[in-house]
Amino acid sequence: MDTFQHYSELVGKKLLLLGGHALMRHFVTKAQEMGVYTIVTDYVKNSPAKLIADEAYDVSTLDVDKLVQLAQDLHVDGVTTGYVDINLIPCCQICERLGLPFYATSDQIDKTINKRKFKELFHKHGIPVPDDIPLDLYTNHPEKVHYPIIVKPADNYSSKGISVCFGKEDLPAAIDKAYAFSRCKEIVVETFITYGDDALPYLTVQNGILSLSGMADRILNSEQKGFAPQPVGYFYPSKYIDAYYEQIHDKLQNMVTDIGLKNGSFILQGFAVNNKLCFFEMALRLSGGAGYVQIRHQNKIDQVAMHIRYALTGKFDGWDILKDDNPRFEKPACSLVILLRNGTIASIEGIDEIKKNTHIVDIVDFKNVNDTIQDAGTLNQVYARMYLCADTTELLKNDIRYIKNTLRITDTNGNNMILNLFDENKVY
Repeated sequence: MDTFQHYSELVGKKLLLLGGHALMRHFVTKAQEMGVYTIVTDYVKNSPAKLIADEAYDVSTLDVDKLVQLAQDLHVDGVTTGYVDINLIPCCQICERLGLPFYATSDQIDKTINKRKFKELFHKHGIPVPDDIPLDLYTNHPEKVHYPIIVKPADNYSSKGISVCFGKEDLPAAIDKAYAFSRCKEIVVETFITYGDDALPYLTVQNGILSLSGMADRILNSEQKGFAPQPVGYFYPSKYIDAYYEQIHDKLQNMVTDIGLKNGSFILQGFAVNNKLCFFEMALRLSGGAGYVQIRHQNKIDQVAMHIRYALTGKFDGWDILKDDNPRFEKPACSLVILLRNGTIASIEGIDEIKKNTHIVDIVDFKNVNDTIQDAGTLNQVYARMYLCADTTELLKNDIRYIKNTLRITDTNGNNMILNLFDENKVY
């Protein structure tokens, strides 16, 4: 049951939010619904969440000293963030210095967002992860390397610094790129899986107990050769939920207990081959894909509200996840990701008509006319995420067709900027 119907203990409290990007608008609007006074900060002037917050500052989310002073000057009652890995440890450090609650420790964050440490942790608990390919193999035994492979920095996010190599000639530039995007100067090299399905579990931890809140099957766009494939669709409920419970859940609960995680939410990214799950990344935060939008719509559990409440009170409640969570959604749902080719946006047509669709749960737009796209192979290509839910798969397919036929985005040369979506008839 939603216990946020009455917000009396939160009314008037001040919440400092690190990061003003588009998704943080969900935090601002939800906090304001709860009677909370919102303050947003980052180094970007007029970033989206700042425009709707009660108060905003242009202090970088990485400047811990200035943010501690700002929080003290403003007498804030809580500090939190979401979606972006780089903001997690600064937020944790700020909360520690101010004596405020944060759902994860610096050690927990480091062990889970660093791709190498994450793999060591999952190995320890018997959870499948891709095997590392040692770099010296390419020098000493190049004949043993089977392409394609994927090269990525151990500690970056949003697909930045990632390359897919289809032959040895691609490798030197990929290694240099990964090192350039790594703050800790570590890279990870793995076999690039070109078969199987992408699977994404969304997890919630409440009082140390792990629950599967949702699970999506993901479709990737592969038009951009050499770059990390980017998602164009998430489909709920996943066909691999049974496999998750049979193969992963108990081991993952042991991992959560081992690192001492008591409350919070996280996402795994992985794939399924012959119904066997394997995971290559973990994000100890609300996901940039905002899977919580579909979870809230289907099960009424609002993870954003739970994170706000925790930041202000130290209580991660409002729902009993063991009773209220149900990853086997009653209705089919889809989250569409509209990716754009490099260029400058000259016109966007059809979006107002799409927003009138009764099956649209939410739309989060990231780009506007005159914005320039120049980061192929990263999440900076996303124009918008569109969250749909319908009574039947046929209705959902009709909605996807309508969006594909209605949305038009062109660059300054009159060229179509939208990367291909997918054939909805092959998904359902």
